[in-house]
Amino acid sequence: GGLLTGDVYALGHYDQCLAVYVPESRLRGQHCLATLRYAPSPSVYPRYYSPPNSTFFEPPIDAPVWDKVKATLDPGVTRRDLFHWAVCVPASCSVHDIQHSLSLTLKPVFTRHGLEATVTVDPQYCQKADDDEIPPSVGFISIRVVILLLVIIAGVATVYDYVMPFYRDQKFESSLAEVSEKVLLAFSVRRNVHELTEKGANPKLDIINGGKVVSIAAILFGHRALYSHGLALYNQQFWELRLENHFLDNAIMNATHLVDLFFVCSGVLAFLGVYKALEKSKSINFAQA
Repeated sequence: GGLLTGDVYALGHYDQCLAVYVPESRLRGQHCLATLRYAPSPSVYPRYYSPPNSTFFEPPIDAPVWDKVKATLDPGVTRRDLFHWAVCVPASCSVHDIQHSLSLTLKPVFTRHGLEATVTVDPQYCQKADDDEIPPSVGFISIRVVILLLVIIAGVATVYDYVMPFYRDQKFESSLAEVSEKVLLAFSVRRNVHELTEKGANPKLDIINGGKVVSIAAILFGHRALYSHGLALYNQQFWELRLENHFLDNAIMNATHLVDLFFVCSGVLAFLGVYKALEKSKSINFAQA
């Protein structure tokens, strides 16, 4: 089932919940993430409460399902005894109210089937529209820093590329300096735009190169959109309506099919390069190719 192999997070639609507002009653939405921990009662499966294993081993096919659910000390294994799901409740509800209401509803159902359940709601994972923004994580800040550094390097390289011809009056003092300049100029916006727009040795192949560029750009956008649409955070019905009524979303979502076009263009260009060398030398040096 889904709890044994699927995603243990059902996050709902965060933005949709926080956008809830009823002016007449001043009702606002609050998005909270509840955690359900479930286990068999000791009378149902006593072995479940033995000390956990240090690593996870896939239980035999005829083993009880609780051997699969039982937590281990292995941090790389998703815990199957926990399930996290989002609830959209009025902003006036406190964390204690939400936790008490969920426990009151779920515990009798689990007890009736010989299971034990504990529901917890962490205040950290409850958010209202007027709450302060959650501080960015270390990973988020790191990515921003890397992007900023790349932008700065590109800016410096572009400026250097423009002024370099006016001050170049001598050769490099060392090979290291020459290599360093080549590495820096690889980030120059001016040089890269020129190389992308410059006509190739065979103008007849420019359309194939163009198709290759367009397809790889569409593939990047398509995969990014697939990642967003596939997260548990998003309401599937919302995205189905988007895809049904918005041509651009539909086009980007189907852009991954251009992978075939990219490989065809790349294959044709690679073949023509190898074939041209083969015509000249009647043999191919794969080390140089």
